[in-house]
Amino acid sequence: MAEKKEKASSKKKKSKQIKSSIGLDIDDKSVKFITVSEETDKKIITKFSIKEIPPAEDRIAATSNVIKEIIAQEKIEPGSKVYTCVYGVGPTIRRITLPIMPDAEIPEAVKWEVRNLIPFSIESAVIDYYKIGKVTEKSVEKFDILAAAVQNEILDKLLNICAHAGLQLEGISPIPFALWNFVKESIKFEENEVIAIIDIGAEAASINLFKNNILQFTRDITVAGDSITKAMTGMLVADDWQLNLSYEQAEDIKIKYGIPAEGTTEKTQDGIPLIHILEMISPTLRRLRNEILRSFDYYKDQFREEKISKVFLTGGSSKLKNLDSYLSDALAIKVEALDPLKGIQLDDGLKAQEEKLIEYLPRLSLSIGLALGHAEMINFLKVRKPAAGTGLQLPDFLKNVKLPPKALIAVGVLFLSLMVGYNYYLGVKRTQYQNELRNKQIILADIKALHERKAVLAEIAQKETQVRNILAQLTGTFPKGVVLTNLIYENNNRQIWLSGTVTYPGLVGQLIKNIENSGYFRDVKLLEIKKQGSSAEQQESAFRTTFSLE
Repeated sequence: MAEKKEKASSKKKKSKQIKSSIGLDIDDKSVKFITVSEETDKKIITKFSIKEIPPAEDRIAATSNVIKEIIAQEKIEPGSKVYTCVYGVGPTIRRITLPIMPDAEIPEAVKWEVRNLIPFSIESAVIDYYKIGKVTEKSVEKFDILAAAVQNEILDKLLNICAHAGLQLEGISPIPFALWNFVKESIKFEENEVIAIIDIGAEAASINLFKNNILQFTRDITVAGDSITKAMTGMLVADDWQLNLSYEQAEDIKIKYGIPAEGTTEKTQDGIPLIHILEMISPTLRRLRNEILRSFDYYKDQFREEKISKVFLTGGSSKLKNLDSYLSDALAIKVEALDPLKGIQLDDGLKAQEEKLIEYLPRLSLSIGLALGHAEMINFLKVRKPAAGTGLQLPDFLKNVKLPPKALIAVGVLFLSLMVGYNYYLGVKRTQYQNELRNKQIILADIKALHERKAVLAEIAQKETQVRNILAQLTGTFPKGVVLTNLIYENNNRQIWLSGTVTYPGLVGQLIKNIENSGYFRDVKLLEIKKQGSSAEQQESAFRTTFSLE
């Protein structure tokens, strides 16, 4: 009797357990891993790990080895359900509407609709979609759809990494959909409230806008954590010293000091004034601010929204000190870190690591979203797999049909006659299409030649006028007291190198700010500023800077 009760109790516990899933967030620098067990009334984090990927020429092998280490360390069982996302600026997500139609027809209609909305060929793309619901356009009811497209080669790279590590993936999602699953658990939406989630990684960031707990808009940008570090590398010059910061030194300073305050007199341990660091990273921070504001303005205009109510930060680079306060001032909206543990519990076995987990949480938000979402909304892997068991299997069909021998012969003759006739029809159509193709290829060759000539003429005209336009735009950015001594323009990469003198050093900061805010240039970087002369009367300084055309 006791044994029966024990079995019943064990069965009850097992039935309570719904699923346990692994979220695996892979990028160029690290692998983030988390396991979430879901029960009827709660979601529990049971395992987590973050490992950096060491420098290596073979990035696929290096990444696979890190995943193998995590598998061994966390004792991951074969056959575990693993979900990952496409990292970096990879997938393209577009919001579209389609006429009401049967579900079976939607995939082809989505492909047709997005063919001109994606920056790569439709033939190289894997496309999936999520049906949000219905909308009314000009009194006509339509499907409201989020379509996502990614290049096959990007998925191949992910699959290759995981295959080498011995993992079989259940799903691959775009980052915004992984964040969406995360948002569902961690944020309570007020009616018609618009909330922005800005995910800032090392090499890319995404701006995601949600309303009524539905993803409305997403945009990838290239300004991210590495952009700030790279802005700090280069020559620093003061009255009695000069220093060329390496990437590693810049990264250490960024992590330790974050964004210095305006007017600060604080110095690093090496004696570098933080005000100089601020001057170096300010153009990149302004670019980040401008990208966010541009996205907000576009969304408000397209969706007729008045305001963004709240802004939350997540991702590894969101931990940068003072970034939330800087963006709060820059955007005039309160910006705060997203709390990933809202609505999610910690397994009793991880209580001792709670402090470490909280430190890791901004970097684990995507992993949590992947584990919670199971790629149910968008799953590129599902689209790549051919459906099993579809189509008519003739041998199996004939096995199950009992016909007399004469009838079988008649059926065979009829089948062969149909095949011969159909092959003749196909041959005629093939010849017809080949003739049409030849004619169109001749026309296409003529059009291509005209386009090539037009492109050559346009390039010549551009080279003639580009430098003149650059000088015209730069003239308005020079404060009084700035003298231009040299300008080099590289037409291939649209890079500009500028040098000159200023009557006092502070004018260089004003010049860089003017260039950055002109809207005509980007990636402004101060290379050098050096005081000329040693007398107290001679305050003139020489400077070098570089930037690119928008």
